[in-house]
Amino acid sequence: MIPFRSKSSSSAQKSLERLNAPHSAFVCLPEEETMTRDEYEERLRALEAQVQADIALVQAGHEARVRSLGSLWQAATAGAAIPAPAPVPAVAPKKAARPDWSTLDDLQEALPRLPEVFDKRDVARVLGYAPAYTTLVRALAELKEAGEIADADGYGYRSQYRKVRHQGL
Repeated sequence: MIPFRSKSSSSAQKSLERLNAPHSAFVCLPEEETMTRDEYEERLRALEAQVQADIALVQAGHEARVRSLGSLWQAATAGAAIPAPAPVPAVAPKKAARPDWSTLDDLQEALPRLPEVFDKRDVARVLGYAPAYTTLVRALAELKEAGEIADADGYGYRSQYRKVRHQGL
């Protein structure tokens, strides 16, 4: 596309000076001068040339697709094997969700096998699986509320718990 050129080079010079001026909050450009009939026709010819080039490009792409389809058809009718599409990899099935409260039930059953003072890694080792963090924290909170475990005295990086001994049973 042919850029618009003003007849007046001094106004173009002033526009460039405004653009190269120190940074300001906005840029103010003077309105374009009216275009002459010759400039209008030149721009119109440039637009027509551009649309013709675009149409030729689309037409060439369409012709390539038609040739490709023809080649496939000829191969199929000649008895040649057409390459099969690549197989889609199978998506691994999602793990089935554990039943509600099963982690708490498993933890209550595993409590006798845990050491006197234990942490989350000990729980995962004894359970044979690593429950989701929030599920495990919720189950441990339930056991603390029921009085079966308590926080251990140690203050460390990992939370530690201890079994509560029930007397007189």
